[in-house]
Amino acid sequence: MESKRVVITGLGAITPIGNTVKDFWEGLVKGKNGAGEITRFDSALYKTHFACEVKDYNPDDFFDKKTARKYDLFAQFALIAADEAIADSGINADNTDLDDVGVIMTSGIGGVNHMYSEVMEYAHSDLTPRFSPFLITKMIANIPGGVISIKYGFRGPNYATVSACASSTHAIIDAFNLIRYGTCATMVAGGAGAAIGQLGVGGFNAMKALSTRNDDPLTASRPFDLNRDLCRSRRWRCLCRRLPYHRTPSRRHRWCAVHATRPARRRSFSRGRRPYQHPRHINANGRHRRNTRHQRGVWRTRL
Repeated sequence: MESKRVVITGLGAITPIGNTVKDFWEGLVKGKNGAGEITRFDSALYKTHFACEVKDYNPDDFFDKKTARKYDLFAQFALIAADEAIADSGINADNTDLDDVGVIMTSGIGGVNHMYSEVMEYAHSDLTPRFSPFLITKMIANIPGGVISIKYGFRGPNYATVSACASSTHAIIDAFNLIRYGTCATMVAGGAGAAIGQLGVGGFNAMKALSTRNDDPLTASRPFDLNRDLCRSRRWRCLCRRLPYHRTPSRRHRWCAVHATRPARRRSFSRGRRPYQHPRHINANGRHRRNTRHQRGVWRTRL
């Protein structure tokens, strides 16, 4: 089977350093830092007091009150980013076969904050099982994809890839392969997270996956430092579509995100039709484990 070329034609973003793609890019260029004191809850009793929250977010700017109540914060972020990406791409029912448009929109942990609030409310009641009818739909990770498809009438493949912090990356990879192998012509792909809450921060603190550098949050995230440290954020993602693609110097980027082991690296380069000896950069996995053999193997590889 001949592989088709794939390009990204639309982007959407709502992030700790910018609430649109334009603002996000400007934040990156200026070296803006998204870390700050946690405002979503009182973190005084927690080991970590800071996080990378989305700033100046008001759901009323994007949803009516009835709609906002139906979706957890992670789903709201996903819908906002998807709307921007779809508008940026220019696809609509007039120029696109909606049967050929799919969605893979995901989240690493889903609506964990809403689940926490529902459980706490139940625990402090007389234990009569009174739950919100939106409990499950606010909690599961594949809700944004379904809502996006319903809103725009997309009738292609629709599912969520859940693999912790790599969920959005896997969603984009799956979308890429669906287009490349001819299953779909267009895919909306990416993910969102909003786990900054009592359960999220407390749980990640317990597994020592969050920085406790509360006196200097702006320099706390240092995944490749000798004194490795991490922090936490909320995030966004994008849309990709197959279009005619012409090879120009500005588009010949050799960026790749692959597993650290040598056999996996070779397979990834082979599938990408790149000679193994010529990568310019390998994006190392940023897991919370300190100084593992696999991470050292990637970071010390001479490129």
